[in-house]
Amino acid sequence: MLRICFKFAFALLLSIVTIDSITAQKGSHNSYNKASIELHSIFTTIRNNRDFKVRDSLSNIAQSIFDTVLIQKESFNDPFDTLKNLITCMYSDDKVIRIINWNIPLPNASYNYYCYIQYFDKKEGIFTSTKLKDNRLNIENPTKLTLRPNNWFGALYYEIIPTRIKRKEVVYVLLGWEGYTLDANRKIIDVVSFKKGKPTFGKDFFEFPKSKQKRVIFTYNFRAKMKLSWDKNFGMIIFDNLEKIPSLPADIEGNLAPSMLFDGFIFENNVWKYMHDLDLKPSEKNKKRQVKPYPY
Repeated sequence: MLRICFKFAFALLLSIVTIDSITAQKGSHNSYNKASIELHSIFTTIRNNRDFKVRDSLSNIAQSIFDTVLIQKESFNDPFDTLKNLITCMYSDDKVIRIINWNIPLPNASYNYYCYIQYFDKKEGIFTSTKLKDNRLNIENPTKLTLRPNNWFGALYYEIIPTRIKRKEVVYVLLGWEGYTLDANRKIIDVVSFKKGKPTFGKDFFEFPKSKQKRVIFTYNFRAKMKLSWDKNFGMIIFDNLEKIPSLPADIEGNLAPSMLFDGFIFENNVWKYMHDLDLKPSEKNKKRQVKPYPY
């Protein structure tokens, strides 16, 4: 324990020195290199250390560094390559937004989520960096709400789908994962739009036969693996159809698992339209289809 505390104290001291150094060298390439080195060290320690308090404290230090670095416009072009195997660090296909995102495991099998979204519209000369605050545990009826950055439905994102609506506005569909409880995980389809660089989450354009939702949330058994991804061959968001597990009670969360069927969303008339029981078998027609990587 003493050895762990010493290592943590040393990391904390080194981080404070690094943050001061980065602040003094704002905008320089050297400052981003120093930030990357320190962040790599922090996130490597977080991955290898099982003490939640240490992980949480190091995550706070990482946020202090990102708070300083990511508000600088020049940081948008720094890929932070050294962090790619440790946290989510990805650009949208149109290179307008970037998401930096990670999570910290909690003792109860849930997670804390952290996220920054950078927005850089080079044509309009608008650059913003927004820090999100996870408040998902206090959000009721999340599929019906529009949410602000300080009231974010936290998740770990893994895909961004740019979507053009009404021929002029591009919004970004986000696919994510949430470690929910001891019994269940979740997959999330959310959407973020921007007004003068400021993000808003949720939009009434996930259309089901009898209703629309602002985001879609799938809850499934923690032992199962659920597919949720963009399929460029079909030009759709594809996901496993979930069915009840016969051996589990109907009234508990985590009683669903993938069936042998697939459902999806296809973008038509400015909405993502739900499609049930898709035929995903290869065909000559599908082989010849020329589908854009994303609908924008």
